[in-house]
Amino acid sequence: RATGETVNDIAQAVATGDMRAEWKVELPAGGSRFTAQIMMHGTALGAGASDGAEFTVEASAAGKTLRHSAYYDCRNFDRAQNLPRDFELDLTPLAGETITLVLCVGAGPRGNATRDDAMWLTPRVEKSFTGPGRVELVAPFPVGAVTGAGEFRREGNRVVFTAPLPGKFTLKGE
Repeated sequence: RATGETVNDIAQAVATGDMRAEWKVELPAGGSRFTAQIMMHGTALGAGASDGAEFTVEASAAGKTLRHSAYYDCRNFDRAQNLPRDFELDLTPLAGETITLVLCVGAGPRGNATRDDAMWLTPRVEKSFTGPGRVELVAPFPVGAVTGAGEFRREGNRVVFTAPLPGKFTLKGE
């Protein structure tokens, strides 16, 4: 709601609540994570605009709740400083459950909701993977060996092999 105050000709507002989005998500039996990037829209920048926003993700099932919050402070930012930030929550403790996933954005530390144009970028749940996996790379040089992996084969300028994932491997030239 409006406060009646203006700063640099921008009408100020006070927070009246959080913005929430909620989904039911069936998690795989193995590990998984929620991942996204967060940032503020350019209209949130500048004197008298937003004091930032608090981003929260919450996952709950079977009486257990996981939660992660991050404050995006955009006070005194210009457009060059307003970059997306990584935001993650490990969902492995809820593996195999159908969870309630909640994304929430609230006002900054002063409770000022003025121009709090907050953005979740590419929010998703990703399945964690461990074990042997097929790796296919475009090699900028002729490959003679791959350390940290099994047998490899060349297909034109590509190298294909199986390696433990996550893991490390090194391509060695001929």
